[in-house]
Amino acid sequence: MGYALTQMVTPPVPAELDPPLWISTPPYAAVEPVLGVPPLGSIFILDVDLGTGAIRGVSSTVRRAPWAPLLVVTRACPADPEVLRELEGVPGSPAFLVRRPDEGIPLGSLARQAVCSRRPIDPEQLATYIASRLRRPSIAMPMTIAMSAPTRGLARVAFGVRWLAGRLNSLGDLDASEWRDVFHLAAGAGNLRLSSAQAAERMGLDLWTLRRRLERLAGATLDQYREYAGWEWFVESVLRVHCGVLPREGESQAPLPGRQGHLKSGD
Repeated sequence: MGYALTQMVTPPVPAELDPPLWISTPPYAAVEPVLGVPPLGSIFILDVDLGTGAIRGVSSTVRRAPWAPLLVVTRACPADPEVLRELEGVPGSPAFLVRRPDEGIPLGSLARQAVCSRRPIDPEQLATYIASRLRRPSIAMPMTIAMSAPTRGLARVAFGVRWLAGRLNSLGDLDASEWRDVFHLAAGAGNLRLSSAQAAERMGLDLWTLRRRLERLAGATLDQYREYAGWEWFVESVLRVHCGVLPREGESQAPLPGRQGHLKSGD
């Protein structure tokens, strides 16, 4: 995983977090200690200024919930290389936040902003993430091909190359064009700067089609798609609906945004 410090943002946050690892869940109104397995849409918040001794072992906790992106909070820029080495193996792509004196902005809101300000995900990164989550490293290359293929070339890629179709079929019931849809939907997840209609238009869809596609691929509502931070929760939802991935034992549930339905979670 790459800890690109160019992704840092610098809004104010409170002083030290003790213990160093916290969690913020939708609607990101507060931060709480990590108790059990956090729900889809959560953000891990790690204060690395306490040193490698304080955060040792944190990565194993984060790996228990790969659908929750990690926010690294620090005063120093760049962050201590020893601290970053301690976090090697954490899934996904972290966000970074440089601390300043508290100006009254809730840390949960800042965490959401930082996560959504990460560099956009690309097909290879998402394919590698899925391969790791499914423990199928050999699927990374065909998944990358499916997600990055142009619209006109998808039929030829999916049905003309038997090995690609076979590899994708071994994962579940999604074909190459649907995995391409997963990539584009994941890339746009959590964008509150766009209205629902604007989000649909950016993907070349009408609002009704976007709603149907979210429900079919991830069991998600449009409210969840816009309000839950990051792309990891969306991909996890797809893997649970279509690839047989089950929720972790003891996993909690996030409050539902709006008045719509809920995420399918393998029950």
